[in-house]
Amino acid sequence: MLSVLDENVRWCSLADGCSGVEFTRERNGPGQVQQYFQELTGDWEMIHFTVEEFVCENDRVVLIGSCGWKHKATDKTFDTPKVDLWKIKGEKIIEFRELYDTAMMI
Repeated sequence: MLSVLDENVRWCSLADGCSGVEFTRERNGPGQVQQYFQELTGDWEMIHFTVEEFVCENDRVVLIGSCGWKHKATDKTFDTPKVDLWKIKGEKIIEFRELYDTAMMI
């Protein structure tokens, strides 16, 4: 995944670093995106990631689906609808934003 990120990629999550899920703060550049994934998988285990549909037009890709997670320290699980928004320039991802039910994870 990191190899397709632009050196100035902007990586955003709806929770935006709120208390308890600080790893969701905005990231810039592949190195920070790698940190995002390390922090995410340090605390959470993915139960499923289900893709229902991709919508593509010009430089935009939208993924519509759902995902489920388990918090490793508390064993709390949640399932949420999920939408990922990608912006592409050339062969690189220049922007990513994920939308999901933040109330379910905290």
